[in-house]
Amino acid sequence: MSRVSVALLGGFQARLPSSLPVSLPARKAQALLAYLALRPGQAYSREKLATILWGEAGNEQAMSSLRQTLSTLRHALPATKPGSLLTEGTTVALNPAAVEVDVVAFEERVAEGTPEALEQAAALYRGDFLDGFAVKAAFFEEWLVAERERIRTLALAALTRLLAHQEKAVQTELAIQTAVRLLALDPLQEAVHRTLMRLYSRQGRRAGALRQYQICLGVLQQELGAEPESETKQLYRDLLRRDAATPPTPAGHARGTRRHRTASRLHPAVPTPETPLIGREAELARLRQAFEEVRQGRGRVALIVGEDGIGKSRLLLTLAADVANSGRLLLGRAYETEQILPFGPWVDAFRSGQVTAELELLSVLPAHSRAELARLLPEADMPGLPPSTHDARRLFESVWHFIEGLAAMAPVGLMLEDMHWADEMSLRLLAFVARRIREAPVLILVTAREEEFAGAPVLRHVLEELLREPHFLHIALSSLSHGDTVALVRALAGAGLAGAAVARLAEEVWAVSEGNPFVVVEAVRAIQEGTASAGPTGVRLPERVREIIARRLERLHKQSRQLVLVAAVIGREFDFALLQRAAGLAEGDSAEGVEELVRRRVLHGVGERFEFTHDRIRAVAYAQLLPPRRKLFHRQVAEAIEALYPDNLELHTAALGLHYREAEVWPKALTYLRRAGAQAADRSAHRKAVAWFEQALEALANLPESRDTIEQAIDLRFDLRNALLQLGDLSRLLMRLREAEALAVRLDDQRRLGRVSSFMAVCFFQMGDHDGAIRFAERGLAIARACGDFGLEVQMNFRLGLAYHALGEYRRAIDILKRNVNLLTGARVSERYGMAGLPALLSRAWLISCLAEIGEFVDATTLAREGFAIADAIDQRWSLAWLCFHAGLLHLRKGDHPQAATLLKRGLEVCRLGEIGLLVPWFESALGYIDALSGRASEAQPRLEQAIDRLAAMGYSTWKPLLITWLAEVADAAGRIDDAIRHLSRARELAQVQKERGHEAWALRAMGEVISHRAPAEGEEADRYYSQAVALAQELGMRPLVAHCHLGLGELLRRAGRWELAKEHLAIATKLFWDMDTPLWLARVEAVLAS
Repeated sequence: MSRVSVALLGGFQARLPSSLPVSLPARKAQALLAYLALRPGQAYSREKLATILWGEAGNEQAMSSLRQTLSTLRHALPATKPGSLLTEGTTVALNPAAVEVDVVAFEERVAEGTPEALEQAAALYRGDFLDGFAVKAAFFEEWLVAERERIRTLALAALTRLLAHQEKAVQTELAIQTAVRLLALDPLQEAVHRTLMRLYSRQGRRAGALRQYQICLGVLQQELGAEPESETKQLYRDLLRRDAATPPTPAGHARGTRRHRTASRLHPAVPTPETPLIGREAELARLRQAFEEVRQGRGRVALIVGEDGIGKSRLLLTLAADVANSGRLLLGRAYETEQILPFGPWVDAFRSGQVTAELELLSVLPAHSRAELARLLPEADMPGLPPSTHDARRLFESVWHFIEGLAAMAPVGLMLEDMHWADEMSLRLLAFVARRIREAPVLILVTAREEEFAGAPVLRHVLEELLREPHFLHIALSSLSHGDTVALVRALAGAGLAGAAVARLAEEVWAVSEGNPFVVVEAVRAIQEGTASAGPTGVRLPERVREIIARRLERLHKQSRQLVLVAAVIGREFDFALLQRAAGLAEGDSAEGVEELVRRRVLHGVGERFEFTHDRIRAVAYAQLLPPRRKLFHRQVAEAIEALYPDNLELHTAALGLHYREAEVWPKALTYLRRAGAQAADRSAHRKAVAWFEQALEALANLPESRDTIEQAIDLRFDLRNALLQLGDLSRLLMRLREAEALAVRLDDQRRLGRVSSFMAVCFFQMGDHDGAIRFAERGLAIARACGDFGLEVQMNFRLGLAYHALGEYRRAIDILKRNVNLLTGARVSERYGMAGLPALLSRAWLISCLAEIGEFVDATTLAREGFAIADAIDQRWSLAWLCFHAGLLHLRKGDHPQAATLLKRGLEVCRLGEIGLLVPWFESALGYIDALSGRASEAQPRLEQAIDRLAAMGYSTWKPLLITWLAEVADAAGRIDDAIRHLSRARELAQVQKERGHEAWALRAMGEVISHRAPAEGEEADRYYSQAVALAQELGMRPLVAHCHLGLGELLRRAGRWELAKEHLAIATKLFWDMDTPLWLARVEAVLAS
């Protein structure tokens, strides 16, 4: 016959043969069916059944309720012969032929005991007996608790026997699943924890095995106040030592490593939270809601801020576990000791997710994007990729497209911790990506300490920008309440203290911690470890957390104390092999020490690596080191890195440089610090590059002087000059160049003196000393020709061209710059010849401006078109920025303001992404000027003023007269005539000092126009300035300026009623504009004539 299915494991469910649920709306009807179904066929007296379910009622009422419930069951169950309910006299039973019950089947399989039967029993056990089922009946509840425990015990025994069989049969994956189920039923089975550790290790999941020990440790300490058995500790130590001779790379996989995707490698190992999450339910709910929106395809950016120890990481880890279960998790962190490393947290996040080890993920990107990613992750490099551009925007775009590709496969959770310590490029990349995820399934979660914001201006700026985005979520964590603090103390105390003692402890901890979770945890651990004690008046806790931590560290065994000090020197995540080798301990002693550090919650595992459970602990440990021992440990760490990772030293140059510097091993410190600077410069992280090169100079100063060290000192200053130039720090740049010049003269090194001459010419040009720039450029050109140095000759031609351009000698500048344009063809177009950009492009850019100033607009336009074609093919951003600027000025001179603005905005974006701070004020000034010409004077003034102030702060003066002239025209457009005249007087004076005659001519013309706007107009004075401007412009061959002066004079004379003379000037302007093919300016003249 067809039978009713009754499932009692994991809840209550009864289904008819048709699979429809049995209709039993009354809870006690379900309870009666469950009671009878546990042992089908067994007869129960009606009195017993009535007592079980209605014992609190009188006998008569209980029997009446039973009769009604039995009637309900008969109608709900199918009609069979014999019936589903068997009644005989005063007894009732469930017909075993009419039902099939999962508990019955489970017990039968357990009793059979074969491996196959045990597997079936395990599948049947979907949860506790009648899990979540409850009725208001005391006797039923007693019966339920007893049966639930009995069946759970059966399940534990069955799973234990099944696990033993699977382990023996080397069914590793099945055994892991069984062990996990066993621990879900009874997490205190330490033997099963050990078995699971061994199984993970057998499967090659060493990180999982190490993490399982931490889970075991946490459960035992939390529930029993006990430590693991010696056998468990020894197993952990053995796992630590296993494969120690060939450890994984600390920072990730070696270059070229390729692995197939496996489920276990999709996510970084999320550290197991060591404390319960208390008092953060509302914040966690907001984050989970944000991730749910991400899963639906809407990107979110979340920021968690709060003071040190407030629980940011704990909240992040909880959400990270959610993300790992249903998406792709990328977990990165910034470190205080690594602020100098560009893109540190991003590299950390990508490597933690091991995304570069999977070819199919990289295949979504074009070759040029993979080449850019290889700048961040050298292990992503592969044969056949084009060279990277060393351009920040290209890199940013490649990172975004990569994340976008990952998100197309599964929702991405990118979590970046402690971003108050992030380098500037990491923060700029964060802003870039965060603005683009709105329509992508990506969650970016950032944590930062609010007390560090004052020293992180870039972070503040990025967050202020993101706060305006609709997909941004801001979560500020405050201290725990008194109630939540007490709850946390009770959870941490576990079984170790009696109730009254816990209450006293909670109050003392509240007084000390004021609700800071980290202080709460450290205080309770101090009590548990005996570094603080309880007395009649309560618990005496140290006044400062530092003291609590120091006392905890003092109680460690000798080898553990040494390991924790070495770990503090390493400074961030590390693997066992590095720690053991740097500490100089035997593997066994190191394993025993690390086990204790993990057990004592000083360290915790992150995959197969370790880090401090909190940075405060690391800081306290590091502060305990006296200078001699600190130097020794830094040297041991550096030597250990070299020994362990000889094939991947490029991934560790920064760490090696820092450790050898602190160890005062100056030759190696110099080598690695300089390499680190070069790597930072390649990533466009110019501030970081300057910091590394400065440290390299400090290291070099500690070496004995020789010709070799002096040459290195010169070359290091050249490296610094390149980075400082990108940042626009001219005062430091000049200081370093003068030092290099003096050293080159000492050595009589002509080639290096030639390079100094080139760099000095640039510096003097930027400061507005153009005669000085010409002097150095001519000296360099003579050296280049004497030495046959083609690259230096190209540099000197360019420097001379710039200087003559600034002096207003445009035709002479054109002749010189054309030398380079003619010389640099074919393969030479893409050569830099020691310059920050490509001289083939840079020479064209400045040549465009020279041609524009003399009115050769057709030739200038053709040259600009050629330049952009080259720039697009080569994509060198420094050169592209200059090209955008000068092409923008070309269109400004032609009167095409929209096209000028388009080019200038493009160049400004290039500067910002490439950290080309030197050029930003120029672009801002030109765009501000265009704002004024377009009727937006109120917006233009602050833009120009800020740009000019920034130039002054950088010691930059060349072209400044022209920028001040633009500021004057802005003031004129706003009706502030006196301000405009004051600005123009300043512009003329500066132009005369710097001999910038072309810019002086533009200032004279602007003075004539401004004065002509006075009421009443001062025609004679305006005429005088226009006439001076015309004379100077004609001398310099500046046809556009001559035309504008005649246009201005024509307008002035028209307003004065002197029509005939006005027409003469307008006719001259018309012819000039016509000859120069400038229809927009011609239209202006025609409008004046028409009026």
